Amino acid sequence: MTVTEKQAWLWRYQKARPRMDQIQGKLAQKGVAWEEMKRMEQQPCHPTQRRQLEQVKVRTGREMETLKRELASLEEDRREIALAIERVAEERFRRLLEYHYLEGWTWQQVACRMEYSPRYIYKLHKQALEAIECKGRKRTYHLKAEKCRIHCFPQREARA
Repeated sequence: MTVTEKQAWLWRYQKARPRMDQIQGKLAQKGVAWEEMKRMEQQPCHPTQRRQLEQVKVRTGREMETLKRELASLEEDRREIALAIERVAEERFRRLLEYHYLEGWTWQQVACRMEYSPRYIYKLHKQALEAIECKGRKRTYHLKAEKCRIHCFPQREARA
């Protein structure tokens, strides 16, 4: 996975929060509507109205299930990203990734908190991205390209 792809994957942590809030709001609204429909079922009404109420209830139930699945998926993405950051071996890389991607701090805030220059933070960020292991990856990312070539991509036999 490229550095750019890793950045996009890590940003999903922050981007998921507003959508999760939106889904939870919709679920709350649908829950209130569901309770109202249950209350209406107890009252006598015309058979046509009863069928319409059942159709609306079925549709609302499906929508709620879809929202719950999407919410669970977003929560799983956030857990996966947090776990990947937690697994980064070097403490300063881990803190940098947590501050920027999990907490949503700017680079200036991260540099100030870690007591480094912003220029050095950008350099650390690149190294931290190389050190993180993203979802679906079978191998770990090493800090040094030479080390990665040795461990992950053994030299091919020299061609004659």
